[in-house]
Amino acid sequence: MAKNDNPQALRFIDCMEKHGEKDAGEKFSKEYPLAKSADFSKKFKWAKNV
Repeated sequence: MAKNDNPQALRFIDCMEKHGEKDAGEKFSKEYPLAKSADFSKKFKWAKNV
């Protein structure tokens, strides 16, 4: 399973949780993981799928 430790993804999930969407943040984290080591191509594909 891919890790979800990319700073952009973590900030987005944190923002969702702060705005009362804790369940949505957890679901997003599981469905759209993005590793810290992701290169530009992987980040672009991730953003396009989200």
